[in-house]
Amino acid sequence: VGAGLVGDVDRRAHGESVASRVPSAWFWCRAAVRVARDCRMAEAAARSSDDVDDESWDAVAPGWDDDPAARAYAAAAHRSLLTMLEAGGRGLEGRRVLDFGCGTGLLTERLADRCASIDAVDTSPAMLDVLGAKARRRGWANVRPGAVVGSQPDAYDLIVCSSVCAFLDEYPETVAQLTSLLAPGGVFVQWDWERDEGSGDAHGLSRSEILGALSGAGLESVAVDTGFDVTVDDARMRPLMGVGVKPPTPGQP
Repeated sequence: VGAGLVGDVDRRAHGESVASRVPSAWFWCRAAVRVARDCRMAEAAARSSDDVDDESWDAVAPGWDDDPAARAYAAAAHRSLLTMLEAGGRGLEGRRVLDFGCGTGLLTERLADRCASIDAVDTSPAMLDVLGAKARRRGWANVRPGAVVGSQPDAYDLIVCSSVCAFLDEYPETVAQLTSLLAPGGVFVQWDWERDEGSGDAHGLSRSEILGALSGAGLESVAVDTGFDVTVDDARMRPLMGVGVKPPTPGQP
């Protein structure tokens, strides 16, 4: 893959990509499917994320969009995204988006009709197949499923990471590299389960960890708070939402 945007690429592709520029960073996309969409809180609590591999996600992909919790999580994340953007005088129209760890595209599908383009990145071929079929069926020529993140600077106006970052080996470094792909004024958004720093639980991210990673990546107007609070089948989903804005390039307005 060259320095351009992600397209339908072979998951073994090499070249000038974000993954090739960060040590062990190919784990990013692997973690995105490992993570995941652990909207089923009961299931997620019952087993470690390390027990889930690409093949496991491939197996559940065909029925993933039928999971009420998965759909509720994506809908709530979308609402929180719109609320945040509108509060800052921003919108989705004409935006170039990276959905990092997209799964079957439950968030992508809510953005597709308003955004100029969406690069939807994951490493589960079956998850991407589900998304690709939806894109073709619904005529989303602007949605490009793929397994590799490009490295073109200023490529995106919005990067969304839904329930991904807490499972990254190099979380702050990943945020910094993704930030390098944002255009000035672009917005980085993540949703992740909150970890209580005093509990000894290794799952999730704390508010201070998210604040440190986003600020350390050079993002401004950084905010971390509860993204939404919804309950489905007695499972409460109350993730943190971290937001940061890439500042203007020095010397430019």
